[in-house]
Amino acid sequence: MIKMGLIESSVDLSIEWFGREKSYVRGLKSGGREPSATVLARCAAKLRMTARRLERSKRPEAAALLPKITRLADLCTAHLFRIENIRLPSKVEELATGKPNDPFAARKANITAQQKQLTLKKKQIAAQQAQQKNNAAQAALSKARSKP
Repeated sequence: MIKMGLIESSVDLSIEWFGREKSYVRGLKSGGREPSATVLARCAAKLRMTARRLERSKRPEAAALLPKITRLADLCTAHLFRIENIRLPSKVEELATGKPNDPFAARKANITAQQKQLTLKKKQIAAQQAQQKNNAAQAALSKARSKP
């Protein structure tokens, strides 16, 4: 968020985005704790509001920031659902994990991986056959040269 220019420090994140005291983020880091569900919900909502404002903006920088902010909002939502043990909507989980959660998309990805493996196997077989032909040709040439 600092790189995107949304905040200047962890104090800004604690106060403006999380609605907590200025040392909240520092306390999370030092204690190895997770943010609360309230903080995650608030941050996700603020990120989504920011994304909506950027969608209406005509500035080119806004278009560049939009996918990053949307992804952050999705990550907050996914983490919130995880800590609350709520089943994630498939699209949010897919965005958060980078893996398709849709059974059809997962099946398609599996088939694509199998097709790649088959293509590799075909190439290996073709290379082996070419090597065998080359060996046979070398043997025939050698035999032809050795005849008086």
